[in-house]
Amino acid sequence: MNTDHALVSPRPATPTRTPLTVERIVDAALAIADRQGVEAVVMRRIAAELDCATMSLYRHVRTKDELHDLMVDAAIGTSPPPEQPSGDWRADLTALAHAHRTAARRHPWLPQLAATRPTLSPHAMATTAFAHAVLDRLDLPTPLTVNAINTLLSFVHGFVQTEEHRRRRRGMPDRRGEPSVPPAVSTSPQQPINHPHTSRIVNESEPHPNTDTEFTWQLDRVLDGLAAVLPASKPNPGG
Repeated sequence: MNTDHALVSPRPATPTRTPLTVERIVDAALAIADRQGVEAVVMRRIAAELDCATMSLYRHVRTKDELHDLMVDAAIGTSPPPEQPSGDWRADLTALAHAHRTAARRHPWLPQLAATRPTLSPHAMATTAFAHAVLDRLDLPTPLTVNAINTLLSFVHGFVQTEEHRRRRRGMPDRRGEPSVPPAVSTSPQQPINHPHTSRIVNESEPHPNTDTEFTWQLDRVLDGLAAVLPASKPNPGG
């Protein structure tokens, strides 16, 4: 009986490489930006994450600007606005602001990068379209509608950026539970505060305020300001 074939080891199967897609590239870029900031997102680093050649990425994403556009759109898409307005412009803009804050807190680099990008990507357009649908019921002039939307989103972006800076300054855990590294503190003697009003604010302020409560209060004041210049909402046909 010929048993020579039994002595030949079977050839190991070639592992199947996951195809490279735009979605995988963007997901890798988001992961890098979330960990180390958007400045760390370079093609060579993405290629290392995906275990592929750097040049192969350019078959799917042509430029860094295009990659940034895709990142912003994907980040906004993680917390989309409601599908349809309810008829209550204040409640709808509140929901939109909270959705945008959720996306920006998941991706703290989003406000910085979104400020430099056009708003023509699908998820960004969906956000803008929802806001326009909300305010369209009030028959506003287009410039007033645009100003109202920009005011709301600028507040959200500014709040989240401040929130993130405060978290880093205190060395609090980030969204993944990893401690952030607080900045170096100067060893020079601290100058006394000679302004009594400022001293009282510093001494009486909460050391770790609830940022959700702060956001809600400040958002309400922004909406109060918009309410002062927006006409009354049309009655909701649904009751």
